[in-house]
Amino acid sequence: MLIDSIIIELTKGGGIGPEYSLKIFGNGKVVYDGVGNVKVKGIVESSIDKNKFLSLLSEFKEADFFQLNDIYFIKDSITKPHTIISISIPKEEGKIATKSIKYYHEDKNVPEKLKNLENKIDEIVGSEKWVKIPPKQNIETPREPQIIPQKEVKKTSGRPRKISSKLIAGVIGIVVIIAVVVVMINLGFFPSSESSKKSVEYDPPRITSVTTFSETIGGMPTDELDIFEQGDPIYVFYDYSNVTHNGTYNVIEDVRILLSGLEIDSYHAEIVDTVDFEPISNYCTFYTNESWNVGEYQIYFDLTDNVSGKSISYQANFTLYEQIPKIITFTPASAVRGYQDYDLDVLFDVNDTVYVYAEYAGINTTLSNTQCNINLNLVIFDSYGDEYASKKDNKTEVKNNAHYWWFWTNESSDKGIWDAGFYTLQLDLLDYTTGLSTQDNTYFILS
Repeated sequence: MLIDSIIIELTKGGGIGPEYSLKIFGNGKVVYDGVGNVKVKGIVESSIDKNKFLSLLSEFKEADFFQLNDIYFIKDSITKPHTIISISIPKEEGKIATKSIKYYHEDKNVPEKLKNLENKIDEIVGSEKWVKIPPKQNIETPREPQIIPQKEVKKTSGRPRKISSKLIAGVIGIVVIIAVVVVMINLGFFPSSESSKKSVEYDPPRITSVTTFSETIGGMPTDELDIFEQGDPIYVFYDYSNVTHNGTYNVIEDVRILLSGLEIDSYHAEIVDTVDFEPISNYCTFYTNESWNVGEYQIYFDLTDNVSGKSISYQANFTLYEQIPKIITFTPASAVRGYQDYDLDVLFDVNDTVYVYAEYAGINTTLSNTQCNINLNLVIFDSYGDEYASKKDNKTEVKNNAHYWWFWTNESSDKGIWDAGFYTLQLDLLDYTTGLSTQDNTYFILS
């Protein structure tokens, strides 16, 4: 069964606390790897029963794991204690869906339920037997009493001591040197601090890359692309360096989007901040629509360093095509209240109601721009790959380009009762106007 291939991982490190990792497989296998500050170092294999693994999945559900941020970050985090929790669930055609959360313990925004999930994983696996170091017993031996001898006090005659002539000569010499330095500064022999600053010659800034992406996660780019469709957001991500001077930088970023020499959109930012590292990364977002004509666009990125007064430019390209149907959101949920208002979830108990929410775009409308004609076909497959349930819908209204379904798992489906296990959802979307279609898959687990 696919549920046997689910993998849960817990990794701890940083600071002076325990440093180790746990990998728990759906078939009950557990792999512990102790790195430092733990009782057992190295790899140890163990196991838990199937019920305990299912209870672990329930803990992910209780923590609302799939709705939490991917990272909870603090400054100067390199040596700070942190934890990484992730779950990997196989999908059809060999694909794997993964959700991973990294959080630093000192971040006050870390949800308490995420910390509870960390503790539950340790508790269910029983990692304490490998991690906890028994306290050392310090037995103090009685010390022998020490007799401190009294120091002999020397008597002085009481007559005043003579000051050395060498000492007097040295003091006079230092005074003379200080006087000479002051005179030389006044005569201009030494440049002032202000003039020395002006004489510093800085190298020009350097641009490492300017690239386009389809989306970002936690501010970092994913899925590098140079081909987009009308209506896609375009993330322009860039790296640059050699703009930090004495721990501060002051730069101006200018991004211009042109088509056939005509400026379509632009981005401008002046950033003054303190940093300890290079290169520096940033990104901006351009939202395309039907007013953006198809064709090859040019990106001009201009960077000005206000400290050195020097600037540099960089050029990149991307291509925009006509809209084609696409599914932009397809997910199970525990509740749906409206457009973009739902509670994401993939872990359910038998007898729960499973909602399936979808959003789509790139649908061609009629001339009145108020109607379209699409077909939505949702199919659920069980863990053996057999069709388990299905629903079909035709839509003609264009509102928010979203739709949802629900299934009562306490009732029998077309193929039988809903058992605990892994279920795959497949959605086919057909645009009747153009005849173009698209497909997407997702999953949920009943425990």
